[in-house]
Amino acid sequence: MSTFCFFSGRIAILSGIAYIFQLWRSLYIASSIPSILFVAIILPFLSESPRWCLIRERMSQAMKTMHRIAIPIGNHLPDGTILALDEEATVFQIKFMVKVKQNRNHNQP
Repeated sequence: MSTFCFFSGRIAILSGIAYIFQLWRSLYIASSIPSILFVAIILPFLSESPRWCLIRERMSQAMKTMHRIAIPIGNHLPDGTILALDEEATVFQIKFMVKVKQNRNHNQP
């Protein structure tokens, strides 16, 4: 319900702006200014996702981002935490499981 109220309020404001800027080019520029300001204000607070950093092999930046995400939630990443993509994690898990099975077979009499 509130979405419709805000939408209709913005339409009313837009009609007032359209009355001031009667050429469509100037109306386009005037209506684009709030979006440009929003992006300019928000952009410094955004960071790349940890997955994006991992794909581009930026492990330290991915870890910093994960720490920044965990702090406001009230959690912390344990020491020795390693980030990996799903494919890398699966390969690591398979290698680890193979080593464990080999050690078990080797230790049996």
